[in-house]
This record gives sequence, structure tokens and C-alpha cells, in this order.
Amino acid sequence: MSQCDIIIPVWNQWEATKRCLESIEKNTTYPARLIIIDNASSDTTAQSLSDFKTKTTLDVSVVRNQENEGFVKAVNKGASLSSAEYICIMNNDTIVSKGWLGEMVAIIEGDPDIGIVNPSSNNLGQHLPKGITLDEHAENIKSQKGRYTELGSALGFCMLTKKKIFDKIGPFDEVF
Repeated sequence: MSQCDIIIPVWNQWEATKRCLESIEKNTTYPARLIIIDNASSDTTAQSLSDFKTKTTLDVSVVRNQENEGFVKAVNKGASLSSAEYICIMNNDTIVSKGWLGEMVAIIEGDPDIGIVNPSSNNLGQHLPKGITLDEHAENIKSQKGRYTELGSALGFCMLTKKKIFDKIGPFDEVF
């Protein structure tokens, strides 16, 4: 089975980052490595990432920038460190549900014309029904497993692509 490198730029916001990392740890069975680029956090994030790395069972690489280089440069740095077949670019406030990465890989593998996969999100019009947790909602929409909708563009909160596509196109334009 191939592997995915999950690239997560962070700058401060440890509580959001912690929830993100805990959801990845709890809900990821597909082989993955975390590449976390810390954009010179000035709060407890740097130490907390170090603590997380020593306690988790996940394969984690943390790179600390000396200054905040911004999201795009952090993603490009993470991608340059990737040796996996897939890369997943993720915001540090993203929460994933059970089986998320395996499903995304299955979708991208299922159609050679797919270049980027976004998971379902509250940013894509899916809001949690009142009284239902994220995990319950994810379980409820399992009937949609394997189905996808073509979009005109990908949202950057969480997107999966094949590393060879990223390498062929080149890094993100750091002007943005």
C-alpha cells in the first residue's frame, strides 16, 4: 500500500491544531506521515508540537521556520520534504472523521481524470444537523461512499493530490 504525507502549516492556535492532530490520530488508518510546518509560532504551539510528537503513534516530522513565511511557502516546504505517493494539504483547524484518508485515496485512484480530491465539509454546504456529532454525521453519510461531485475548484482546507501531479505542475506560486 502506498503512503500519504499530510502537510499542515501552523502558526499559533495550538488548541485548534491539537483538535486537528487528535482527529487524524483517532481516525486515520491509511498509512500516513504528518509534515507539520510551524511558521514561527509565538505561543505554546512549538513546545506542544514537540510534546505531541513524543506521545503519538503517528509518524510526525516538525519543521520550525524562524519567521512566519505564510501558508503557501509552508505548503511548498512540506511538499518538498514529501516522498510519499500522495500529499494532503490541510489547514490546522480541520477535523477529520473515521476512514477519511482511505476514502479520498480510493476516489482519486478510481478515476484517472481526477487531480485533486476535497472531502465533504461545512464549507461545501454540509452543515451538521442539530444534536448530531461529527462522527455521527460521518456515519450517516457512509451511504455516499465512493461517490463524488465534480467541482470547478478545490478548497484548500483539505485537499489530496498525487505527488507526481504536484511535482509536474510545480509548487504553488508564493506570490499568493
